[in-house]
Amino acid sequence: MSIKQSLSQNIQSFRLCRRQAMFLMAAGLTGCANIHENQDANNSKNRIRSFTDYWGKMSFWNGAVPNPTYTSYPVPVLRDNKVQIAYMVGRHIYGTAKGYLIWPPYEIAWFDPIGGKMIDETFVTPDYFGQTDDSGDPFKQSLLVQSVSGRELDNLMNRLFVLYDELFSAWMNNPSAPDNDKLQDAAREFLKIFDQVTEPALKPYYSFLGQDYFGWLRSVAREPSQQTSPTTVKP
Repeated sequence: MSIKQSLSQNIQSFRLCRRQAMFLMAAGLTGCANIHENQDANNSKNRIRSFTDYWGKMSFWNGAVPNPTYTSYPVPVLRDNKVQIAYMVGRHIYGTAKGYLIWPPYEIAWFDPIGGKMIDETFVTPDYFGQTDDSGDPFKQSLLVQSVSGRELDNLMNRLFVLYDELFSAWMNNPSAPDNDKLQDAAREFLKIFDQVTEPALKPYYSFLGQDYFGWLRSVAREPSQQTSPTTVKP
């Protein structure tokens, strides 16, 4: 790979990370007052927070420059029989001699999808996700997203959050609804884009954390499951 190609790809990865740091979450990651249970999902569709307007702009950036942490894409999860929104948080460094480096997630923040309040935070190591990476070392495998231009990357991410909004409410309210078949094209598009804009090293972490949601998407899209063994998202 030429220096020019390497620089271009690193810039794309930086743009992806920077975009996820657009919105500073007022609550931060310090303390979780009041465990807040989900409200009844019935008739809640209009009260679900928008991924385009809210969840897609959330970050846990602490104001430092350069930003020392990355925030994952929002991950819909079924935890303790409640639908929640989870974010993985980990260390990252951009601009080193080796380019863009990220470490395995060290924390998960859990949120109520209706009120948007933080429910809990869990400090984790790779084995929580069924992985064997060393939490003290950056990932050794390629971290670069698939080769796309900066503008195309922005367009893909914007489209991804529109699809989140279209699909999440169906999954949350009635994942077994007969008319979910009409979401097949949207589910296929979501899975394709998510694969394009996600760092390869983090994909197994997303797969574990969002196993219920991604499994449902593959079912709606009529794609084969990637789940190789039963796993459970831990409290």
